[in-house]
Amino acid sequence: MGRPVMRQQWAHLLFLHWAWDAAAVQRTLPAGLTVDTFEGRAWIGLVPFFMRRVRPAGFPAVPGVSNFLELNVRTYVHDAAGRPGVWFYSLDCNRWLAVKVARGLFHLPYEHAVMSADISAATGEVDYAAGRCGQAEESRFLYRATGPGRASEPGSLEFFSWSSGTRCLRTRPGGSAFMPVGWRMNPIGWPERRCRCGMTG
Repeated sequence: MGRPVMRQQWAHLLFLHWAWDAAAVQRTLPAGLTVDTFEGRAWIGLVPFFMRRVRPAGFPAVPGVSNFLELNVRTYVHDAAGRPGVWFYSLDCNRWLAVKVARGLFHLPYEHAVMSADISAATGEVDYAAGRCGQAEESRFLYRATGPGRASEPGSLEFFSWSSGTRCLRTRPGGSAFMPVGWRMNPIGWPERRCRCGMTG
């Protein structure tokens, strides 16, 4: 892995996954990518979280710019060389500048959204809402940790989804390219979360 281009921290993640027919997902992918499966099924992920201290490598975080919210929809794939990666169908973000940079430099399908998130001081529950700018629909997620963190076990869905993210796919005109990602996990590991979800509009 070469020198880093960007640095960032992720916090208060919620990983929601649905099993899907692998052939149906394969039809949505560009040529050269093959859907990865876990227990014989493809998986569609919906991931709301907090982006923190986002900045170019070697530069400090900027208050009011480097912190924002993101919600992405993804599946898991590999290329012709067998390298695993994440294919993003969409990434919603409430920071207009981040959307422009991600679309312009990395060709990622970011969309500007109105988003909010509050964390209960009493229970730690996250109240997370997101809706695309100019659209009436809004998604809402209420979630909190229900136990201590634990390491993801090889052979588990958690391990499958996280290890694919060590190489993040980005789109580009005429195809796709890998953007290596170097993660440093919190040693506490994965807490289980309880979630309530809904949509209005």
